Amino acid sequence: MTDEEGLTRKDRLTGLMRKLYLDPKTRALMAGLSGGLGATGNTTLAGTGAVVSMFDTFLAAQLSRVEANHERLAELADAGMEVLYDAGLFDENIFEDKHFQGLVFQAAIAAAQETEDEKLRWYAAILAGAASREKPEQMNLRALLSSMTFLTAQEMRLAREFYEGFTLEQHGYAILDGVSTPLWGPDTNLYLRRLESADLIAQRSDVGPFARNVGSNGSYFTTSTFQRLMELVRQTEPPSQNAAPDPAV
Repeated sequence: MTDEEGLTRKDRLTGLMRKLYLDPKTRALMAGLSGGLGATGNTTLAGTGAVVSMFDTFLAAQLSRVEANHERLAELADAGMEVLYDAGLFDENIFEDKHFQGLVFQAAIAAAQETEDEKLRWYAAILAGAASREKPEQMNLRALLSSMTFLTAQEMRLAREFYEGFTLEQHGYAILDGVSTPLWGPDTNLYLRRLESADLIAQRSDVGPFARNVGSNGSYFTTSTFQRLMELVRQTEPPSQNAAPDPAV
């Protein structure tokens, strides 16, 4: 699907990302800033100029990987937007939204450092979800994206496994008492603390009529933040991936 200028959604996404720091004008500005600061004779400014120059050199060396990540991020986000479009949920004016443009820039920065496709899929789901007409109200997507940036792909995988397991366990009223502490190996406590700090899981229930201040010893709940995030993610996934879990399996 193209717009009035003949650009696809993917074209527009990659275009926004390139404006961030891959744009030639930005690179030229950085080079000029580095040279200008170095020529002042002020040691502090010269040091700052050296840092700018080092960053620009690093960016040039990593440019192919960064561009590949951005291309992949745009591809995945476009696929999610296509799901929304087919369901009649896609906001056609999203690319004109300044908040969305800021979210794209933030996702581009996050994607530039990633080495695993799994994290790019999470970022893409958030970008696509931002274009949904039925996204959860008052959802701070930039805060969520920021929290997710500091979690590893493995931690996000564990978080989703916990969510899927908790959803299944709700058929047995685990929503009241939580589920037992997961067994994730010797670093389980580290993973739990990091997922708690991202407000994805907690030792308390903060949703529903049976919300409790403290879960049972060693029991955990998914937070309302995580549930709303997954609601957003599921809107951008093909229907075949959203089949309800069968409690009998």
